[in-house]
Amino acid sequence: MRRALLGALVVVVALIAAAPASALPCDPIDPSRCLYPWPNDYFRDHGHLALAPSMMPANASGTPIEPADYNWSDGFSPGAAIVTKVPGLDTPAAFARTGSVPITDVARSLDAAAPILVINARTLRRQLIWTELDSNASTPANTALLIHPARNFREGERYIVALRNLRGADGAPLQPSAAFRRYRDRIDTNSLRFERRRPHMEHVFKRLKRAGVKRVVYASSSSVYGDRPELPKREDQPPAPISPYAVSKAAGEQYAAVWTRLYGVETVGLRYFNVFGPRQDPASEYAAVIPRFILFRSLGCSGCHAHASSIHAPDLNGVFNSQVHLSDGRTVIADEAYIRDSILDPRRDVVAGFQPIMPSFKGQLSESQLVRLIAYVKSLTSQPEARQ
Repeated sequence: MRRALLGALVVVVALIAAAPASALPCDPIDPSRCLYPWPNDYFRDHGHLALAPSMMPANASGTPIEPADYNWSDGFSPGAAIVTKVPGLDTPAAFARTGSVPITDVARSLDAAAPILVINARTLRRQLIWTELDSNASTPANTALLIHPARNFREGERYIVALRNLRGADGAPLQPSAAFRRYRDRIDTNSLRFERRRPHMEHVFKRLKRAGVKRVVYASSSSVYGDRPELPKREDQPPAPISPYAVSKAAGEQYAAVWTRLYGVETVGLRYFNVFGPRQDPASEYAAVIPRFILFRSLGCSGCHAHASSIHAPDLNGVFNSQVHLSDGRTVIADEAYIRDSILDPRRDVVAGFQPIMPSFKGQLSESQLVRLIAYVKSLTSQPEARQ
């Protein structure tokens, strides 16, 4: 899926080699600044820069730098940084969320999942690089992304820069510019100059595909199944999303299928259900059942209530909202209040046929832990008619 493969930008860096002609005044792929991305084949004509005064930086009085002397050069240097602006990737938090390669760990730029790639367009070999945000910028709005060659680019070669899976400070995926999406998604326009560049961009996409960036694994969600009661869920069940979030995930799967059909890029969507790991808030409503199970085990509950346990304790599977017969002859419904009381004061309502050996957890659990424990007991799903 080229959406995931190339998240924000594809430009070509050419050292000495000839470049496509008929550059537009500014590159629409990066509309933040007229000369971004830089360096860029887009700003060259017949092997030299083709800059116009309207493209150049201006002084305080509004007079632009005269570009004539610059236009004698080819516009590239083997050790120069690549500069672009990615809206959202402009704070240290966003830089960290994206996993951009710092100068202290340049080897990561060759990782299979590296978010920023520089690839030799002829050999398709990856270039060793490191990245940083412009430390001289006064605001995030003025902060550019700098991509440095950790080893100089080779003279006479062309390089492709690809950005993918970029993240903002909140961890949300960053979207590419509208112009890039039109090239990537093959959306036709009425601009002859814009369309004149399309074959060049298609060539870039094909070279990236040949470079081995073939499989894209993306995070879908089990929410695409909707409220279907069938268990277990199967991949061949048609999606039935019932929320905007689920619709967005189902749409992502359709995008992937289209890119596989059009470009042969293998895509794999993982319909996550419960995901648990470091830094997840176990009290979050999105944490689901796994942290509740971990709490259940950590308190020793599973050792008593498991089927194979040597300790004689009631089976909790399907207990929620079922009838429970008590040792004093009463019958109650195991609702949330009953489960809460059984945890905090287990000797008050002893189940018939069992000894009052369960310890009280009153004062040992926070309200958040108690709520999670009740939720876990509610999730145990067998359905007996009555609890003896």
